[in-house]
Amino acid sequence: MTLCDWMRSKSLGTRRFATQAELEAALTHVDSTFTCLRTCQPWGPDGQLCAPETCGEGRPCFEWSPRNPRRRATTVT
Repeated sequence: MTLCDWMRSKSLGTRRFATQAELEAALTHVDSTFTCLRTCQPWGPDGQLCAPETCGEGRPCFEWSPRNPRRRATTVT
């Protein structure tokens, strides 16, 4: 699981995660709903549910969050 920069939940706050295990533990123990900041609704701009298991790199609206434990290196050409 990865965090989209636009996904929010009251339970997570603005925490940054040191490890992938810490992130996944936090996301699986959240008992509140998630909201997309782009739409201010529980679904993203693509009409799909905003949740840790659905908000990922395969979605066109996904943006990698700096709160993720590690950021992928990008190649500049």
